[in-house]
Amino acid sequence: MLASAYQEFTIAGGHLFRGHISQAYGHIRRAIEGAGIAYLSKSKPEIGDYFRENDRDRFRKHTTTKKILPTTDPLTAQLYHSVDMASSQVHNNFKSFASRLKESFKVEGTKYSFKYTLHIHEVYQENLGYFLNACLWNLRAAERVFFLFAASFDLPKGPWHQTHGHFRGELDRLYRELKDVILGDE
Repeated sequence: MLASAYQEFTIAGGHLFRGHISQAYGHIRRAIEGAGIAYLSKSKPEIGDYFRENDRDRFRKHTTTKKILPTTDPLTAQLYHSVDMASSQVHNNFKSFASRLKESFKVEGTKYSFKYTLHIHEVYQENLGYFLNACLWNLRAAERVFFLFAASFDLPKGPWHQTHGHFRGELDRLYRELKDVILGDE
């Protein structure tokens, strides 16, 4: 699951670098789900047996989003909401489409004109905040996913946790510094 999550974030990053923002969400969702399954497997090792035995029905029954990412657990609650957000982008990508569609209406005397512009590419000058928000969201999801993996593996407190804390702090700082750019796009 750890290697899979790493791969999913790498692919998502590639989509973001190419400006294919909406393509990143499905990969991030899979990374989060993998971390949730690994975390749940710690307390329910039979999940690994269901997976190994290819018992899809039992595996699916025990790995629903609510079970792998309970909102009552502080380590998984935010990731539950991240999966929900990613799913909304994957299943109904109207938000991405709407952010690329611009319209204008002009009246000159008795003449009316309408203009619709659709940006095919998801990254363009007017939506810089949308792009930066997607990039930061990707990094925040990765920060939370790998923290959940650390808990899944009972990683003892040490240098990794210090590096993670520094990374979390840098993300907090970037969100504060870029808040006006990100919110200016809504």
